[in-house]
Amino acid sequence: MPEESAAFISVRPRISIAGSNRADIGESLVETTVEQPLCGSAHAEVRLINWGPLEGQQQPGFRFTDLRLGQTLDLFMGDNSESPVFEGEITAIEERYGDGAPQLVLLAQDKLHHLGRERHSRTFDDQSLDDVAQALAQEANLQCNANISSSSATWHQLNESNLAFLMRLTRPLDILPRLQGGQLRVRPEEQDSNPHSVQVGNNALKLRIIADLNRQPNSAESRGFDPSSDESVSHEADGLQPAPSGETAGDNISRLGWPGEESFPAPFVINQSQAESHATGRFKQRARKFLDGDLVCNGEPTLRSGREVELQEVSPRLQGRYLISHCIHRFNAEEGYKTRLRINRSFIGDSS
Repeated sequence: MPEESAAFISVRPRISIAGSNRADIGESLVETTVEQPLCGSAHAEVRLINWGPLEGQQQPGFRFTDLRLGQTLDLFMGDNSESPVFEGEITAIEERYGDGAPQLVLLAQDKLHHLGRERHSRTFDDQSLDDVAQALAQEANLQCNANISSSSATWHQLNESNLAFLMRLTRPLDILPRLQGGQLRVRPEEQDSNPHSVQVGNNALKLRIIADLNRQPNSAESRGFDPSSDESVSHEADGLQPAPSGETAGDNISRLGWPGEESFPAPFVINQSQAESHATGRFKQRARKFLDGDLVCNGEPTLRSGREVELQEVSPRLQGRYLISHCIHRFNAEEGYKTRLRINRSFIGDSS
């Protein structure tokens, strides 16, 4: 059963700096935003009033002179929430003047940003992609949850950051690296065991969804050459596994008689196994964006990219589950706490 949420959550975020709860930051908060992409580093922005009474002094002054670059920042949203919606490190501090009281802005990224801070030119000889991901995570002092491929090959990192290198290797497979539960997650997306129920007119405030055949193929082909066998290799993918319960973009293109074959020449594949995995990944990557939507709902701290929502009280063609491909948690005094989502699905029809 999909999980239900309260119709309204009214709460100021709680913020912890270097492991200590900071009630003074919560009291001075003007606005906070957390962005969680499906691929790459999550980031947060916390804007504060940086002026007020100081302990032990009669005159007001700057309140947050103790905050430092590199300190850990955990942000909690939601009633009695024990799990933060964001865990990261302060990477920038901005001060603003001229619009009322002085303001301070803290900018933070999750620890995946460590992967982007090292650049190398090197090779990983006779290693699987799982091995490469584990090695890169270890260099950044991160634990790794990888399930990409156990097939061995030689991989070349060409004056790239560790993060750019990893993303280049996994994107053609529709595997999107991100930090989840404190670990580097590099594995296929999985079905949500407890999708979040969203009802239009209740906890859904705004919803827009489009079914778009533009840039949708009905097949994806990957071609290359295997130097070990001196033969060309290729593979064509034209379906999803498991098969969706509704009408896909490919179904519609075939019904209309439109051309829809697409070839992906890059990255160049060097064996049949790569040709198959790249064609399958590219087709899946395009197909899951057939239905694309924006959803604004009352604040829900358990939502994040990679989870699923289940839409209710919409037309039959739109009912059912959607993958969250981008999640934004935002709080300010004017709007309160709202969650904004980008959602995607590969078919039209009820998935229940």
